[in-house]
Amino acid sequence: MNLKREEGGGGGDGEEEGENEEEEEEDVEAGSEKEEEAQLTALEEQRMEGKKPRVMAGTVKLEDKQRLAQEEESEAKRLAIMMMKKREKYLYNKIMFGKRRKIREANKLAEKRKAHDEAVRSEKKAKKARPV
Repeated sequence: MNLKREEGGGGGDGEEEGENEEEEEEDVEAGSEKEEEAQLTALEEQRMEGKKPRVMAGTVKLEDKQRLAQEEESEAKRLAIMMMKKREKYLYNKIMFGKRRKIREANKLAEKRKAHDEAVRSEKKAKKARPV
């Protein structure tokens, strides 16, 4: 660290020398960036020579019309629910909850019935297998 300061006519020259050094550093940095960029482009070209792009045959995706129609319908339903007033939406949600609850209970009873029927069948088979 140079803390001394020259007084007199030579004070302006010291500032110019500092500016020249900064310009030289910037030129060196810009040159090194250009060199790195040139090296990178050369590497990319070498890679591309070994691996030339190929055109591959594509596959046609069949659009499922039923699925698209169902998505459209569900989107319209969602938007309609969003546009409802708060009171209407609350009522709608309560109605839908009741419907879903009934379906859930019906499914639960169906499962119980199925389990019961299988138990009855297995008992009948057990009785037929060992006649006394």
